[in-house]
Amino acid sequence: MLIKLSKFDKIALSTTLFVLVLISIMIFIGDRTFPIVENFNLDSKTISPQKTQLIFTFNREMNKESVEAGLKIEPSIEGKISWMGRKMAFTPSEKLEYAQSFQISIIGAKDKNEKLMEENFESKFTVKDREIFYIDGEENLGSLISVNLTKNQQEILTPTDILVTNYKLHPDGETILFFATEKSEIGTDIDLDLYQNLYSLNLENSKIVQLTDDENFINHNFAISPDGNYIALDRLELAEDFAPVEQRIWLKYKNQSWKPFWYDQLQGSDLYFTADSKFLLGTDYTGYAMVPLDIKGPKPQFLGIFFTFFGFSSDGSTAL
Repeated sequence: MLIKLSKFDKIALSTTLFVLVLISIMIFIGDRTFPIVENFNLDSKTISPQKTQLIFTFNREMNKESVEAGLKIEPSIEGKISWMGRKMAFTPSEKLEYAQSFQISIIGAKDKNEKLMEENFESKFTVKDREIFYIDGEENLGSLISVNLTKNQQEILTPTDILVTNYKLHPDGETILFFATEKSEIGTDIDLDLYQNLYSLNLENSKIVQLTDDENFINHNFAISPDGNYIALDRLELAEDFAPVEQRIWLKYKNQSWKPFWYDQLQGSDLYFTADSKFLLGTDYTGYAMVPLDIKGPKPQFLGIFFTFFGFSSDGSTAL
């Protein structure tokens, strides 16, 4: 007995047969693609010595031993390798030297099915020149200046219409945060703190972004967390008649807005993050206090009164 198919059934059956044919062809032909490096995070870039992790992303799961054996870095760098799926990361054991160029290659690597890369991977990157920064106190008064020690060159980084009062290099090595006051706001007997705002300067493209712009605050001091994710700002809030209202710490996480720090007794004449970027140290009414960034974290630790606090040791275990 023949079964009469509807128009819909015929379309569905035809589609199923077409898919089955395609699958059969693919199985017969096999995988004709080759393993490749889809992305290398430092490809042809000029980086700061702080940004030293090399990350290779492949188009498939790889034979880890063949990739690690085929990785060549010239000049040679000591380091360790870690994997996460299709990504391999190489982390140098020591900070890279300034003004060095590196050639990268991966030779003879295979995927997990032992299929060889059709072409060896090649790339390069360069570590930027050694630089120092300072605020000019003479001819270019109040300008932030960079001095390239490798090429013996000097460059003015900030516009002539602002007066830089303080600066700090971001942990990524590619950004500077600085306080500055517009020269048009400066009178003969005015404290520069009254009008200074916080700015960021991208050293790669010279772009300056203003991070604070509120006439109801006086900005006193700032600190950057070692992981680069947080900025802490000590600021005094003013009433409409410019009478002082409250001095406290404000936090900015990455590109988010400023928010008052949950511990309202902390102030920032001295302001430091711990090495793990989880605690903020400043002064309160009892002396120095180390307070977790997360309100759900450990209780604040009171360190007593020090004559001068310089920061933490490099491993974060000791207050100096």
